[in-house]
Order: sequence, then C-alpha cells, then structure tokens
Amino acid sequence: MFFKRIIGTVTLTISTADPVKLLNVILKKRITVLSAGSQSYYLTVKVFFTDYFKIKRLVKSRDESIEKVMSESGVISVFYRYRLRYGIAAGFLLAILLSIYLSNTLLEVKIYGASDQAKAQILNIMKSSGVTIGSFLPAVDRFALECEIVDNSSLVSLADTRTEGCVLCIDVKMTDIKPEVEKSRLSADIISTRDAVITKLEVYSGQSIRGVGEEVKKGDKIVSGEMTLRGKRLPIEEKAYAYSTGHIYADYDETVSFFVPFKDSEMTVEKDVFSKTYFQFFSAQIPLNPFSDGDGYKENEEISYFSLFGIKLPVGIAEKTYDEYSYKPIKRSESEAVDLAYERIKRYEKNLLSDKKILSKTDSVSKSKDGITVKVSYRLNGEIGQTQEILKK
Repeated sequence: MFFKRIIGTVTLTISTADPVKLLNVILKKRITVLSAGSQSYYLTVKVFFTDYFKIKRLVKSRDESIEKVMSESGVISVFYRYRLRYGIAAGFLLAILLSIYLSNTLLEVKIYGASDQAKAQILNIMKSSGVTIGSFLPAVDRFALECEIVDNSSLVSLADTRTEGCVLCIDVKMTDIKPEVEKSRLSADIISTRDAVITKLEVYSGQSIRGVGEEVKKGDKIVSGEMTLRGKRLPIEEKAYAYSTGHIYADYDETVSFFVPFKDSEMTVEKDVFSKTYFQFFSAQIPLNPFSDGDGYKENEEISYFSLFGIKLPVGIAEKTYDEYSYKPIKRSESEAVDLAYERIKRYEKNLLSDKKILSKTDSVSKSKDGITVKVSYRLNGEIGQTQEILKK
C-alpha cells in the first residue's frame, strides 16, 4: 500500500448511465477505490495510478468514456503527466548519462612519493599507454598500468593506483640508488673570510698555522689540511691530508649604509573589492556576471564542485574575489627619514648580527637633496672560518 501511495493516485470522472452499477463492477474487479461519488450520469472515483489502466479497459469494454483525468502526487503520475513532452524526458535522460560519464572521466593525475624526474617518466608512460586527461576511468586497466610504470621506469620499484572521483592517484616507491662513494677522503683547509684579528681557535682536525692574536687577511689560510709526517727512527717525511674542521673567532670591522628617500611610494591593499562567479565545466569557466571587470586586481579563486551520489563531478561554481593594489606617493620629513633609517638598523642587527657580538658601534648621518644616509661602523667578534677544498696535483 505504501508503495502504491509513492507511485501516486488519479481521480477519474466517468460518463455512465448507471454510476452505482459501474462502481460495483469496479469493486468486483478488486480495484482499490480510495473515494467515490456520483452526480447525474457521472461517477467520480479516486484510485491508485497503477489501477488507472484497468479502469480504462473496463470502461472501454462497456462503451462508456472517461471524461476527466486528474493525477495527484506520485512519481509515476508526475512522469505520466509529461509523457508526450519528449524533449524534457530526453534532456533529463541526457543529463543523467552525461553526469555519469563525466564523473568517470579522468581530469587530474596525482603522483605521490616520486621525484620530479620520476613524475615526468610516469606521465610519459601513461601517455604511451593511452591514459591521458579525458580517458574513461572504468576502461583503464589499472593493473596493466602499474606493471607498465614499474617495467619502463628506472626510478620506480613499486606503483599502486587508486581513484578518487575524477582523480587518478598513483602511489610510488622509489628505487633505492646508492650514490657512488669516493674512496679517497676529501681534504680541505680553513681560510679567513675577512681581514681580522684572531681571538679564539677551536680546531677539531687539521693543523693550525695561525695563532690567537695574529692578524689575517681575507683568503689567508688559518688551518691547513696538508700535513707533513716525520718518522721517529728514520728521517722520513710523508705527506698526509685531512679535512679541516673547527671554529675560528676573530675581531673585525664592518660598515653598512642605510638610505631613506624623502619622496617614496607606499602600497595599499583593499581586499575583496568585488567578486565574479563562474560556471566551472572541466577547466573551462563560463562567467555568470560577464560585465564585471577584473583587470588590475589580484585574483583569489575558490571552486565548489557538484557531486552526484557521492561522486565528485567536473562541474561546479567558481567564486573569484579581487583585491585592489594601489601605490600612493608619500613625502617624509628629515626627522621621519632618520627615524626610519634607525628602525632598519635595528632590524639589520636583529636579523643579520644576532650570532655575532657587537664590540662597538659608531654612526653618522648625511643629508642630500633626495634623502638621508646613515652610515654605521661596527667592531664585531664572530666566526670568520670557511672550509675550502684542497686541489691535489
């Protein structure tokens, strides 16, 4: 009974000489009559839509006629009402078939666990196997594709494929390639990167050739990786090489300048100035408000895809918002320029001199027609050693 109610009901007005007799005949045919009424030579009955055709045949056999048919709520009755409108039915069927097809169309390939070189190899293998964007996913032999990737890629040892809606995901295990190790150990010196005075030496390997308190120039060798070994019993000398490691600390001078112009420009950002809506179909976008202009703005995009029975479809709505960027001219006074310069000096010391000790600092301010320049001279203590490989002959 519940199923019949879902299907729907229909109310019939039948022209008959004896309405009561016709009603009894309908009941004898075991047709469920939900309601009935008669007036003059007309019988009005309400039945389930599935019984409509039984009554139609019965009335025709009695040479009577159905004058009026009024269908009510129900799935079948609604479709029957539009049975002669073939365009609607064809469009609905086409929409269902198109949605099913598009939801099983390959739109994106995601590769996990592979290097850029391996990804390029995998995409080429897929292309040669006929698996490209637009391929029908159920027709793709994923097991054969996995074998093709492993057999034809020198960088992949294992491949596993899966689908997430319209996306083909490939999980990859790379081949472990051991790098060639050079048997001969590298040797290196430690040289100075500045003109400085050494204050502390921490040498872990190599031979120190400069001591604390000595002045060194930029590029001078401080720790040598080339050593001479002498025999204890015989005056035999032999060359030996080491990879010098350690820390060299020294005092040195450094001078930096900071220029701040009087006339400058400042960028301002106004977010979400306006938005545009698009109908997203695969990678194509059809504007729903084509008269808005997005030139000269920064674009931010968010796409909401439709889904059917939990399957993500390649169609949806794309919402784009635009931020307006503009530059306005600014003019600084001398005091404002000086203050800004000292702010930049503080940031410089915080970011670039945090690992060094500032022993002393002097600064001077000079003015020109375009702006001010603050020149800062530092006396610093920090590490000056740099490893440099020895080129053996």
